[in-house]
Amino acid sequence: MASDPTHQREFDKFQWLWSELDQAKEIIASSQPDSSQQANTTWWWNSWGLASVFALIAAVLLAGFAHYQSVRPVFEKTLATVARQRLESTLPEGSKLALNFDSHAKVIFYRNQREVSLLRGEAFFDIAHDEERPFLVLAKDATIRVLGTRFNVQVTPEDVRVSVLGGRVEISKKDHSSQPLILTAGDAAQLSARFTRFTVAPADVGAWRAGQVIFRDRPLAEILEEVGRYRDEPIVLATDKLAKRHLSGVLNIDNPETFLDALPHILPVAIQRKADGTVLVTMK
Repeated sequence: MASDPTHQREFDKFQWLWSELDQAKEIIASSQPDSSQQANTTWWWNSWGLASVFALIAAVLLAGFAHYQSVRPVFEKTLATVARQRLESTLPEGSKLALNFDSHAKVIFYRNQREVSLLRGEAFFDIAHDEERPFLVLAKDATIRVLGTRFNVQVTPEDVRVSVLGGRVEISKKDHSSQPLILTAGDAAQLSARFTRFTVAPADVGAWRAGQVIFRDRPLAEILEEVGRYRDEPIVLATDKLAKRHLSGVLNIDNPETFLDALPHILPVAIQRKADGTVLVTMK
């Protein structure tokens, strides 16, 4: 069950069907006469009663089959990228999914629901509207229900970040420990221990698809963490005094070194490149 969410669904499906058949067995057993009442009589099945029992069993089996059909995937696909690779994919019903560097997503469509589990990295979604089959994005502890929209989801070790370019999404925690949050165009949210809501410029949502990340008055520590996603070696701040310095700028994710080269011209810092590729950012 831990290795794949579909295993849990299959287990729940057969548990449900088995419990329904147990109820049918109890009904049949209850229709048998008490042994004390048949000591001197011959008991025989009432044909209509027997037909009712078979009809009940048939109904249970049909319900079980319908339930099985609803939880049985009709489409499955795994999408993944490595470092310095982006990927765009069009799903069977017309929705579009783009993956950023080093990302991993699993797509599963059912007859009555569409799901994407974002296991790692970042993805941009452009969802085809389908009232009969809602679209869900599962990311760590968050469930994102799509209400017809274009939006970006990023999974980091600390949190899940969602930003909306158009339409609406509803974000909720899987444990239902807080009220769902509705986001519309220009809204963004960060989910860690709780929801934090903020606004975002439309041009910033999914800008990585054009090879850019746009920073607007963000702390240097957060910016360098983002820049580090696009390098093979880490970036280290030499002192915490620099961490809260705010900065605005544009990162070319295909060449993050240009951003690091420009940094000393914007802030009072020095860039030291070590032999192993690690970058150390120090005070001037």
